[in-house]
Amino acid sequence: MQLTKRLQNLRTDLDASMRQLARATGISKSAYRRIEIGESPATIEHLCKLAEFYEITLSGLLDGVDKP
Repeated sequence: MQLTKRLQNLRTDLDASMRQLARATGISKSAYRRIEIGESPATIEHLCKLAEFYEITLSGLLDGVDKP
């Protein structure tokens, strides 16, 4: 699964807006939006913040598997 689709699915599963997710993770709304739509690549810092927020590993975030 592409990271963009994975991020969208995770966010919508929480019924959260991009703005809410950006605030909760400390990522700017514009940066988060660009990452989710595939306009910009996510930095390792962004990936770590997102994985921590969703309480999954980086591997889980990237490959779509939530549990080790």
